[in-house]
Amino acid sequence: MLIYTDINNFPISDAVLTMGMFDGVHNGHRHLISELVSTARSESGVPVVMTFWPHPRMVLSQTDDLRLLTTQEEKIALLSELGVEHLIILPFDKQLSKKTPGVFMQTILAGKLHVRLLLVGYNHHFGAGPHLSLESLKTQASDFGIEVRQSSPWSDGIVKCSSSVIRTMITDGDVGHASKLLGYDYTLNGTVERGRQIGRSMNFPTANLHVDNPMKLVPRNGAYACVAKFDGRRHAAMVNIGSCPTLKHDDRVSVEAHIINYDGNLYGKKMSVEFVSRLRDEEKFSSKDELARRLEADRHETLELLGNVVNVNRI
Repeated sequence: MLIYTDINNFPISDAVLTMGMFDGVHNGHRHLISELVSTARSESGVPVVMTFWPHPRMVLSQTDDLRLLTTQEEKIALLSELGVEHLIILPFDKQLSKKTPGVFMQTILAGKLHVRLLLVGYNHHFGAGPHLSLESLKTQASDFGIEVRQSSPWSDGIVKCSSSVIRTMITDGDVGHASKLLGYDYTLNGTVERGRQIGRSMNFPTANLHVDNPMKLVPRNGAYACVAKFDGRRHAAMVNIGSCPTLKHDDRVSVEAHIINYDGNLYGKKMSVEFVSRLRDEEKFSSKDELARRLEADRHETLELLGNVVNVNRI
C-alpha cells in the first residue's frame, strides 16, 4: 500500500475516492471501502482512501478525553488488509477545519488529488459551515468535475455501526458486541514489562502489558477471556484490567495477562491481546485463597470459551 502525507504532485489522475477518520475500520467502513473498490473497477478508476491525522476532535476540542479504537499504525494495517492500494493521510489543523465543502473540493479534491468520483457514506459530512444535503453536495461537486455517489448503509440489524457506538461498548466492557461490529476482536498492542510478580506466588503468573499508545481505548475494568499473540503463536489468556484491589494498595490501573499453560520469559516482548468475552467485573476478595479459587474458575471458563486455541495456531 502506498501512503501519502504530502498531496502535492499526487500521481493518480483518475481517483475514485472516499474519506473519513475510519477509527476502528469497523464493518461500516469495510462495507464502504468494498464498494469503493468495486466502483473504481467498474469506472476504470483508481480506488483511493483519504483519512486525517490528528483526529479533528484532538485539534478542535478543549478536552483531551478522546481515546481511539485504532492507533495510526493499526489503522494502516487494517486498511492494507482490505486491499487499499493508495492511502492519503492528510494533516488536520485549524486552517483545514475552516474550509467549506466547496473550497475543500475545489482546492484539494479537484485541485490536488484529481478526484473524478467521490463516494460518501450514508451519513457523511465534511467541511466547515452547515452540513450540505446530498443533492447540494452533488451540485457543488459538479462545478469542479467531481461526481458524488452515496454508499448504502451497513447494519447488524440491531444497532447503527459507528465508531462512537463501538467506543461506548468497549468503555462499558461489552467487547463481544463491539467485536461483532468491528468485524474482528478488539485488540490492545503493547510491550510486556516487569510487574510486582504477585500472581506468580499464586500459580497465576501474569504478563504486565504496557499499552504502546496512550490514546488507545482500554476496556472497562474487569476480567476477560482473550487470545494473546506473541512470537508468532496464539495463546489462550485471561486478562485482568484494573487495580487488583485484593493484592495491591493503590489505584493504578494495569493490564495483566495470564497466559494459560505457558511458563516462558515474556519481559520486553511485543504482545497483542484480543478480547473475546468479558468474564466478570473486578472484585475485591477477602483473601488470596478466595482470589485463587476465582481465578481457577476464570481459567476454566476461558478455556471453554476459546476452545482449542492454546499454542496451536500460527499468527
